[in-house]
Amino acid sequence: MIRLNLNFQVESKSILLIEHKKGYDKVMLDLIKSDLSQLSDPEKAKNLSWFFKTGTGQYGEGDVFWGISVPEQRKIAGRYIDLPLSDLQKLLSSKIHEHRLTALLILVSKYQKADNSDKREIFSFLSKKHSEY
Repeated sequence: MIRLNLNFQVESKSILLIEHKKGYDKVMLDLIKSDLSQLSDPEKAKNLSWFFKTGTGQYGEGDVFWGISVPEQRKIAGRYIDLPLSDLQKLLSSKIHEHRLTALLILVSKYQKADNSDKREIFSFLSKKHSEY
């Protein structure tokens, strides 16, 4: 059993996570989704949905926006750089635009800091994901 001790700020409260690896991953995925959700802006979301043509029959049909700015998403991505690829896959599969973009921002950061072996793993992960489309 792997035990992790990590401190996180959630809703201005510091919490200590001591979890089994699998449980930790689920907590982290839930936390990033919660952090993004708290930044949602319905008015911006409405404007982005219009701009990106998310209506029936339009090219962005089905895409859901929460109205979160890219700088805000970059801040969140920086806090979750250790999110495992399996959780990034879940975010990339989301209908929520900000989930997908934040996952990509995390992948970019991971790649920039990775050694050659990890870079190959990230490249393989993205190549596999891309081939699904």
